[in-house]
Amino acid sequence: MVVIGKPASRNRVMSNLWKRAALVGLTMLFAGPALATSFYLALNTNTGDCHVMVTDPDGQTMKRLGVGAYQSYDEAADAMSRAPECD
Repeated sequence: MVVIGKPASRNRVMSNLWKRAALVGLTMLFAGPALATSFYLALNTNTGDCHVMVTDPDGQTMKRLGVGAYQSYDEAADAMSRAPECD
């Protein structure tokens, strides 16, 4: 019988899996908002608070304000600062 290499221990394999999972999670955490192409200005109809969202408001608890989709977060936040509903 020919043994090419020492088999990896279970702890080492699990450690590598956790490192990869953590790396994927961190990548999605920081890259997720940057990958969004549209931002929406929304008014919470229950509380009256305004929010910038990356999903289109549902029209029931969150009402869309402004011109529709904005190309950047800063654009939507600027619109929120000028919206009379968001005092």
